[in-house]
Amino acid sequence: MTLSKEIALANPPLNLLATSTRTSNQRPGDTIITTRDGAMFHVHFDILAFASPVFCKLLTPCSIHNAFFIDENSSAFFCFMKLAYSRDVPVLGSFLALDNALHISTKYELAIMKKLLRGTLSDPSSSCFLEKDPISSFGIALTHNFQKELAVASRLLVQCINIRDPQALELLRADSTGTQILNMLALRHAKLADSLLSQERGIVIVEDPNVFALLSCESCCATAKSLGLKYVRWMVLWGQSAYETLVSSCITTQDRLFGVGYLLDITTRTPGSCAECRSAIVAHHWAYETWITGVKDQLFESLTTELETQIGLGLDC
Repeated sequence: MTLSKEIALANPPLNLLATSTRTSNQRPGDTIITTRDGAMFHVHFDILAFASPVFCKLLTPCSIHNAFFIDENSSAFFCFMKLAYSRDVPVLGSFLALDNALHISTKYELAIMKKLLRGTLSDPSSSCFLEKDPISSFGIALTHNFQKELAVASRLLVQCINIRDPQALELLRADSTGTQILNMLALRHAKLADSLLSQERGIVIVEDPNVFALLSCESCCATAKSLGLKYVRWMVLWGQSAYETLVSSCITTQDRLFGVGYLLDITTRTPGSCAECRSAIVAHHWAYETWITGVKDQLFESLTTELETQIGLGLDC
């Protein structure tokens, strides 16, 4: 339900036409505005003109003195009046109402009100707090180019949507916002797989032979060289584990993945892992930390660059 419809239901329009712009401290409206669907509004011209830099440009004078026509439907114009007269952000009962109010604020260039409306996405007490509905929040942030909110919503979506779930896929395909979200998540998963699992282009590949030798035992190092590989088994294990974790979480919330302790834990629990390689990693932990930091930076850049290209998103991936 849009903001204008919510207001209209609470205040029948027939009773508001003469009083919609009047409070106990205000004089009656000095100007009549007629919308394209025939509704007439008594408004305070100077107040609306001051609130909106484009208001006057949208009016066509009528034959009656102080009367104008505006090519706008009554519900949208009523929403504009409520936003223009309000000193605070209006109570919004839904994300659809917020989206409508933002569109009206943009059209009429209500810069301060648009800023206040945007703030409801980050207000935990608001009905439109983005954590209450990440999908709707993502759509609004994408439509109105709210980069910070878009990043937060995307992080929440990564955590709450499983694109391996057929039911989730069906719901996402139901509208344009869902399709955009699905494209974002699918691209992210593809980049994760390419970065962490590819044996040819994967970021776990070690180009520096000295680092390679420091972080693996002589036997594993010799085997890898004989096969023309630039990685050993523990690197593959780490890449697989990191992929499974990051499929449903964000790199910015998973620092533990890039610690020595995490690697030692998964290699200890995995049958067939090389104990001598673990000893080499512990002995040369500084080399491991240098390598894993490079891996993390490459992974973050890979994810954010692709998403930034697709939807203008560059944070919290």
